[in-house]
Amino acid sequence: VLLHLLPYAILPMVGIGFGYVITNLAQLSLGTDAFVAGALVLPGALIGAFCAPIGGMLYDKFGPTRPILTAFGVATVATVLLLVCSMHLTPALLAGLYFIFGLSYALEFSNIMTSALREVPPAFTPDGNAVFQTSMQFGGAAGTALFSTILSVAQAGSGEEGSPEFAHATAVGGAWTFAVMTAICALSVVCLAMAFRLRAWVSRSSR
Repeated sequence: VLLHLLPYAILPMVGIGFGYVITNLAQLSLGTDAFVAGALVLPGALIGAFCAPIGGMLYDKFGPTRPILTAFGVATVATVLLLVCSMHLTPALLAGLYFIFGLSYALEFSNIMTSALREVPPAFTPDGNAVFQTSMQFGGAAGTALFSTILSVAQAGSGEEGSPEFAHATAVGGAWTFAVMTAICALSVVCLAMAFRLRAWVSRSSR
């Protein structure tokens, strides 16, 4: 359960923090206006409302292992591409890669908790659900605080807002945040892979 709980706590740092990072990069580094910056996150945010039921169907058909690991493997690739392209981003590329991340995240994030609660006795399921929900809220708040701090550190002493130096510093801060996001996603995939491997080993041993 703990190997599920850690990803469930830290992935919202990326999922929720993405909105802050993208809007700031779009305005302060790419020079878009506030409307365009907000529109960049809209497709990735809206997709969550439609993909959660599909994620449940995939879980029912294939079980937790393949859908969850595939989805968050793709999400990790999206953050890697954002990191690689961080100094050469365009609004369209930023929105497209965020959409890929958002699609993968929305498909399988809730299934992490579903998979974990399989290991919890029925009497403790409400308590387990409460722990997971609390960790998710903490992760979301921590992500915004962390990424705003990273951007602020990168921008410090780089001149006035709107100057080329400030735009470059913001892009550098974006690269730093994408590196942290990649590390968080990779750690989550490793934890989940270990959890599924351990579950399979226990299942074989109990036969």
